[in-house]
Order: sequence, then C-alpha cells, then structure tokens
Amino acid sequence: MNNSYSSSSIKTNNLFKVNAVTGNILKNYPKSFFKRFKLDGDMATQLFDEEQPHLSKFTREYYENSCGSYMKEEKRHVVIIQMMMSGESEVLAEIMWKDDFDALFVE
Repeated sequence: MNNSYSSSSIKTNNLFKVNAVTGNILKNYPKSFFKRFKLDGDMATQLFDEEQPHLSKFTREYYENSCGSYMKEEKRHVVIIQMMMSGESEVLAEIMWKDDFDALFVE
C-alpha cells in the first residue's frame, strides 16, 4: 500500500526536451577542421550560402587620410564534409577550405 502510485491523484504538467545524439563524427582529412554553430546564426548563413559556401573574416581597414575606418570582409570558400546535430539547433561540422579539398583530386 505504501509503494502504490496513482497518476490520477497527482496533477502535473511536465515538459521534457531530450536531445539524444547517437553515433560519432570523425575527422576524415588532415587539413579539415571542426566548427560548432547555431542554425539561426551568421555562420550558418555563410556555410549554407546557395551560391558559394564560405566563412568570412573581417578586418578593420583605415582610410589613407586617417579620417576613419571600415570593416573589410574576406570570404574564403569551404566544403562541408559532414555535419551532426549536437543539441537544440546546434550543429558540429567538419569543414575544409575549398582549395585544400580540390588539391586532393589533382593528378
């Protein structure tokens, strides 16, 4: 009697979010690297660019007359080798620079 449980006598509203990831993501190429990013972030926009997937590097450039500066964007093209969801809208991706990837297939 003391070990009995009745769900009808207890009113609870439980909301559980379980992110279960199975499997492994392994590095396939010596020049590849991993990036972790959110699906709704700037890095996802760059990596999923339909015309050319890329990663941007921003550097501050100064005008010659020293009256100010601006941010210069340098886009470096990438190839996504593999991706794995690693949390709620979070992704872990193995990436290579496009020129390093293309060099693998040059005879």
